[in-house]
Amino acid sequence: LHQHGLHALFLVNPRRIKAFGNQKLRRNKSDTADARLIARFLVAEQNDLTPWAPKTTENEQLTELVRYTESITREIAKLKTKCEAAIDPIVLKSLKRRIKSEQKELAAIRLRINAIIKSCDTIRKSDQLIRSIPGIGEISSHIMLAEIPDLTHFSN
Repeated sequence: LHQHGLHALFLVNPRRIKAFGNQKLRRNKSDTADARLIARFLVAEQNDLTPWAPKTTENEQLTELVRYTESITREIAKLKTKCEAAIDPIVLKSLKRRIKSEQKELAAIRLRINAIIKSCDTIRKSDQLIRSIPGIGEISSHIMLAEIPDLTHFSN
């Protein structure tokens, strides 16, 4: 629908619609009644809703890379745990080689993430804004940029 420009699409938390129904003292529950409730909600709240738009290519890449770094980080933690339990020196050496390899891969992906952030003005500005929060560093900022939709949807 978005590609063809047929309609405005809205991503709404279902709890908002349920609360709206409770506010209107809705008593019956059926598909028809739900459709009417959603339509009434959209008419009543249309000025407060922001149309949904798909993520940009850069945001899609960022999301995929950040999620992948999380899986690599978990894998490194598993390997380190296995190192603590390893008795055989050959196994230990192999585990350490794998950890080193995974850490190199992780560093390369983080460089790519930073390159994407620097290349896109909106993402770079959002990154700077997020990092201005005390206690938020590079990795936390990357996760927030990947998982939170456009920060302009938030008033503060």
